[in-house]
Amino acid sequence: TATLVPGTTDVYDVYKSGTNFNRLLSHSTNVVEVLGANTTGITNMDYMFDSCTSLSTVPLFNTSNVTSMSYMFNSCTPLQSVPLFDTSDVIDMNNMFYSSGTQVETYELTGLNKWNTSMVSNMHNMFGNAGKVATSWSIGNLSNWDVSSVSLLCSMFKGVGGKNSTFDVGDISKWNTSNATRMDGMFSDTKFKEGYTLDLSKWNVDKVTNYTNFNYGTE
Repeated sequence: TATLVPGTTDVYDVYKSGTNFNRLLSHSTNVVEVLGANTTGITNMDYMFDSCTSLSTVPLFNTSNVTSMSYMFNSCTPLQSVPLFDTSDVIDMNNMFYSSGTQVETYELTGLNKWNTSMVSNMHNMFGNAGKVATSWSIGNLSNWDVSSVSLLCSMFKGVGGKNSTFDVGDISKWNTSNATRMDGMFSDTKFKEGYTLDLSKWNVDKVTNYTNFNYGTE
């Protein structure tokens, strides 16, 4: 359950038994702050903060057993930051930040560079359309991400970068993409910061079957 903190009208503390936080606060448009959550046994956080249109940040809570975070912050339009979650068991991150932060001028998700992504197989549309109007856009240097298990990279960065973009993801030329099967739309309509270049010539794409619109409209 999500319990309203006494003396407040929009601050919640989250406690729930079981393993599933799927859609726990989905479409809770009045939630502006979550103080904490007892998440020790939780494995599923799909859509947990989906469409929370007043929530700009969340606290660090135990995600050591979580295997799925798909759509976790989908359309969480004021989102500006996330903590250093333990993502070592997460398999699914598809649409995790899709259309998040679309109301903010500064979209900076710090700490993602330290996430353990070694188990993730699905990053489809992970950051699609995030920070759409931001004048400052950053998710940090992702060069050390282990994507060796990822099959779906399609639309991962589609439409990101915002206005007057400061967006880059570091040097990802050494990403191990040997298990990727789809990269369609991966950088479609992406707006990188001026002077930033990507050299992907060494990526292993032997298993990729779909490159459609890989970098269509990219600036």
